[in-house]
Amino acid sequence: MSNVDYSQFYMRNYINKKPKKTQSPKPKKEPSSIRFFIVSAVVIIVLIGLNFLLANQPYEALRAWIFKEDEPTQVYLLYRSFPSRDNAYAQSLLVRQSGAGGYIYQKDGEYRVIYSAYQKKEDAENVAKKNPQANLEAKKLDLKDQTANEIYLALIELMDGANQLEDGSIYEARLLEICSINRMKLEEKKQSLIHEDGGSPLINVLEVVTGGLSSLNVPGYSRVTLLSDLRYIIISALMSLPS
Repeated sequence: MSNVDYSQFYMRNYINKKPKKTQSPKPKKEPSSIRFFIVSAVVIIVLIGLNFLLANQPYEALRAWIFKEDEPTQVYLLYRSFPSRDNAYAQSLLVRQSGAGGYIYQKDGEYRVIYSAYQKKEDAENVAKKNPQANLEAKKLDLKDQTANEIYLALIELMDGANQLEDGSIYEARLLEICSINRMKLEEKKQSLIHEDGGSPLINVLEVVTGGLSSLNVPGYSRVTLLSDLRYIIISALMSLPS
């Protein structure tokens, strides 16, 4: 028998031996019929949801929902009607003594005295419950114009400030500060409009607000008078905004 050691050749062959490649199983494709069923089910669910949300409303509602068109902005006016201007004027003087606006305007052959304006319908309804003889009117506002929208936002801030003073959340000094800040912003906007477009009807609205706010910071103004005059200014401007 040969004395040659062949073990080194066995080990070398073992090391150089390449392992066999194993193929991973291919993922099974879903049948086309199953995919079609899933897509159809999703489409049906979406259509049912649209029908439920829109309650079978016409094309305009669908368009508004798709393009996220907002509902028209509304403010809520608390008022009382009178057959004559004299009666309305007497009521205006009376309610102004309690901090209401007392703004008078004529509509549908009667004279209406607006006590106050509200951004939220719930707030207006809560106050109306305490005034059985008063009514509510929703006034739509067209705020597509940037200036009109800026005026509206300033009026809402003033409205909130008046309500906070009435419920004791802030003092007169803080409300006057809010009035001053908004007056300066709107005064700047008014001057800009005059230079750009001297014929804009919103200039008159800006003059109503800025002129009225300038008259509030008078020494000796009582809390009730401040509330009443500010609310009168707010209502006047709201009634003058495009609708």
